[in-house]
Amino acid sequence: MLTEMLLQFLWKFRLFAHPVVRTSDGETVEIIHPGFQNFDAGPDFFNAKVKIGDTMWAGNVEIHHKTSQWNDHRHHLDKAYNNVILHVVMEHDDCVVTENGRVVPVMVMPVMPELENRYREMMDQSQWLLCSGSRFTLPEVELSVWLESLLIGRLEDRCSKIQQLLTYFHGDWDQVFFVMLARAFGFGVNSDAFEALALLTPVRRLMQHADQIEQLEAMLMGQAGFLDERVGDDYQDRLSSEYLFFKEKYSLKTMGSHRWKFLRLRPKNFPTVRLAQLAQWVHRHPQVTGAILGVQRVDDLRARFQIVASEPWLTRYRFGDRDVPHEKTLGVSSQNLLLINGIIPFLFAYARHRGDSHGMDLAIDMMAQLPPERNHIVHDWEARGGIVACNAAQSQALIYQYNHYCLPRKCLQCRVGMGYLQSACSFQS
Repeated sequence: MLTEMLLQFLWKFRLFAHPVVRTSDGETVEIIHPGFQNFDAGPDFFNAKVKIGDTMWAGNVEIHHKTSQWNDHRHHLDKAYNNVILHVVMEHDDCVVTENGRVVPVMVMPVMPELENRYREMMDQSQWLLCSGSRFTLPEVELSVWLESLLIGRLEDRCSKIQQLLTYFHGDWDQVFFVMLARAFGFGVNSDAFEALALLTPVRRLMQHADQIEQLEAMLMGQAGFLDERVGDDYQDRLSSEYLFFKEKYSLKTMGSHRWKFLRLRPKNFPTVRLAQLAQWVHRHPQVTGAILGVQRVDDLRARFQIVASEPWLTRYRFGDRDVPHEKTLGVSSQNLLLINGIIPFLFAYARHRGDSHGMDLAIDMMAQLPPERNHIVHDWEARGGIVACNAAQSQALIYQYNHYCLPRKCLQCRVGMGYLQSACSFQS
């Protein structure tokens, strides 16, 4: 059964199977204006203008799958529906009367078979991206505009989270930035654990001891729970001694080490290595938020993250395991991901909070200067959807579309899905 949402979409864009549509009584219906869609209580479309036979009507339009749903939904008892001028349905099985006793004309909507087939395919929960690829491609200009709006949507989502953090931390931008930075250092697999660590760790304590890298590592490794289980590592023993002092002095709370994931990660991506790199970043940039505010060029921003973990990590990936000496650097691809997922969204939110439109535009420009992420979502868009992300702004947009439109099947609110359905009209002809 076709959903009412699809029927509303067809009415809104006048995508009917026949050029001439009629009421159940055989009178012609000419849609001068479909009205304005209502997403709240009341009729589905307000202020429509419709010519039925020789009479011009202005008012509201209600849409159902069956006419009998008018009474099922008790619209016949609701004065809010007295101004309905047309009831649009797929199946006509009853008469329609308003609360004040007026009979409402009924129009049975003719649906194109190809359009119906495409919609059923799009709603198939076993697949996605049926709307694009070889059968349909959104015009380049429209796609560009749509991707820009998706990027803004993704950044606005981050703004909402940052605003919640700002409220939680009573306006402390340094702490908010540290949470965003730490989450980005989780690189997806350990993002939740890194965020939990940052929520438990007062950044001002890290800033106080930023000149001592071993003290920074002690606080972060201790907070993460990596110092709880002793494994006969002299460096871990030193950090543990430092951490116990800080834990008592600052009333710190340790998180469980079970939250960290090592399985199937390359050693260079172990959370212990990433924590050591995060400690090194704070060591080099004790001003924290001040290290990134005011930066005008993406290359200069990336340079802030050209860091190497401290000397003890030359031969370690985790405590107790020794290896041949190897610098634990933060590579260019990792630097880019930190900017994409943590730093630039923070800069956008900070500028938005201050009403700084130039700062917001600068953040978007920086995103567009970075290469696109390489993950399964971006790959599928290219391989199956025929849409190639040229930069991080576009890959972020495609990720947002996948999560907010494709997965929940909001195809009728998506420009690509709408275009795919609308193209059925030309296919039909």
